[in-house]
Amino acid sequence: MKQKAIIVGGGAGGITLAAYLARSGMDVTVIEKNETIGGRCSTIYEMDPTSDPSSPSHFRHDLGPSLLLMKPIFDRVFEELGEKMEDHVRLVRCDPNYIVHFIRSATEMVTAGNGKMATRSSKTRAATLSNPSPQTPDRIMLSSDVAVMRSELNKFHQNAFDGYLRFLSEARRHYDLSIDNVLMKNFDSWWQLATSPVQWMSLARDFDIAGTVWGSTGKYFETDELRQAFSFQTMYMGMSPYDAPATYNLLQFTEFAEGIWYPMGGFNEVLVALQRIAMKYGARFVCSTTVTEICVNEFSRTTGVRVCPTQTPMETRFTGADVVICNADLVHAYNHLLPNPTAMMNRSMMRQKSPMLKPNIMAQPSMGMIPKPAPNSGGIVGAVSGAIMPYVDRAVPANWRAWLTYPERLRQMEHTCSTFSFYWGLSRKIPELGAHSVFLCSDAYRASFDQIFKDGTLPDMPSFYIHTASRVDPTAAPAGKDCLTVLVPTGHMNDAEDYCDDPDGRLAKLQARARAMVISVLEERLGIPDFEALIQTERVMNPVKWQQSFNLSRGSILGLGHNVTQVLWMRPRTRHDVIDNMFFVGSSTHPGVGVPIVLCSARVVAEQILGGQKCFEMMPTKNTGIVGGMMGTASSLLNYATSAVFGNAGSTARTA
Repeated sequence: MKQKAIIVGGGAGGITLAAYLARSGMDVTVIEKNETIGGRCSTIYEMDPTSDPSSPSHFRHDLGPSLLLMKPIFDRVFEELGEKMEDHVRLVRCDPNYIVHFIRSATEMVTAGNGKMATRSSKTRAATLSNPSPQTPDRIMLSSDVAVMRSELNKFHQNAFDGYLRFLSEARRHYDLSIDNVLMKNFDSWWQLATSPVQWMSLARDFDIAGTVWGSTGKYFETDELRQAFSFQTMYMGMSPYDAPATYNLLQFTEFAEGIWYPMGGFNEVLVALQRIAMKYGARFVCSTTVTEICVNEFSRTTGVRVCPTQTPMETRFTGADVVICNADLVHAYNHLLPNPTAMMNRSMMRQKSPMLKPNIMAQPSMGMIPKPAPNSGGIVGAVSGAIMPYVDRAVPANWRAWLTYPERLRQMEHTCSTFSFYWGLSRKIPELGAHSVFLCSDAYRASFDQIFKDGTLPDMPSFYIHTASRVDPTAAPAGKDCLTVLVPTGHMNDAEDYCDDPDGRLAKLQARARAMVISVLEERLGIPDFEALIQTERVMNPVKWQQSFNLSRGSILGLGHNVTQVLWMRPRTRHDVIDNMFFVGSSTHPGVGVPIVLCSARVVAEQILGGQKCFEMMPTKNTGIVGGMMGTASSLLNYATSAVFGNAGSTARTA
């Protein structure tokens, strides 16, 4: 008889894990609260109001991720599932990667009383310039083409291109170290990364965990503009470049060495392809069904889930599970789906005649699972408290002590930022915008990040990102029109804040200011008067909507943060410390945030559940797979003297 797995949530991690488990022979059911699978990788459709109602045309937007990075990880997942990604999804390489605009004091906007944005007079603007530098370009095109990068960088200073190559060399080292030592492994303790203090110190030095991404760029680039252009990528992880460890400059390496890709039909097509593979092996997907409780019996084992009866009146429980995996937001799961830790402990201890003599109250692992890890640390504080708890109260079984306060500790951990996301359908094309455009508030770069991550609010002058899907994929918008996705980072909600009713209109005011600022900058920078008149359709996501749509704690779009004390063995684990057959997959657990990293999370969990079974058909060889592929492309890049253009394999779309 097949072992049964229930997966709560049909996001990137849940779908990928469903494919792995179904292919290994398990009976898999995925339960998703929304109408379609994908989670934050879903697709938005808005009907063109000027189209024929009998045959309407639509604007299509990617709700969340709009570019595909670390392509070798995606290729590997499909290969391990016995498939080729190109047989399921057509990927187009974006060229250039970005156009980065530097918004200086000269274009600083001031909020008028009516919520509109007004431009300061030229006299006032000139006075606000801290270091006028008319020779410095106000934009840069970032590309995987070496010749283009040489030309673009040398506009800023003479040795910029040489610094760029040295920067990529460091970023490549961080990438290789992360692949080899982190992304494809699980961690229960520090000695799984290093077997001795000397080795640990060596790895810490190689990873440069004491440095920051911003500090790293200062070693190679002389101007703030270039440092900004090579550091904003930490926002992929919802982090400030002033706080993110220097290790994360690996993101820039992936962009230039492997390129930025776009799946034709939208990012959701990748997950739809993985869903098809999972269904091919018998996986079942149940949408529009909200899980309200993960059921745990007196033996501290989960048996299934309870679902909202108003949405599925004919079936209120999914039971008989040998294993349950939660792909929902981790903080939400611990605080709202799993049983109260104290009540569950009391019930379990009452079942035993002598808890003092039977400290291990867990049932024996099934399905050949790996041995139970030590209690989860949840950061340095959690690690210390978990270490001293056994000496404080020996009446409580060891594997329960750290968990009793764990749900609340999760709520207090660092979260990533949120966004105001605007999805606009325009009445005409905007050729001045490429597929990926970044507008950086150059003179207030650090201040804007501090306002997001320290003050928890919308910056006075925020930077923002625009994705124009129709520049790469014509089917994303009606003929002659463009669709824009505008992401304006903002601080996440605090626990004490209740934006849901928004009685004082604070959220609405912040949203209106973000919108007006974007429109004002586009009008001035692109020379398009009355840009707002071009907007035909509009949808908005804000911190409250992110929270309500996907149960995201504090409206944090990427879950728990990725600072030094929340990675590796200090990050929430993929396996529950007490409930033996309960697992987690997604951005808030190991190894971390971002779609390719979440795919690695799914792979790690599959290995745990299957207990070392040979479930991965394709394994990377010396010259293939992730590391081999990256080394090959890096060699081509660094050998720029003999190669004018890098990375022209595969489909390439000129986007600007």
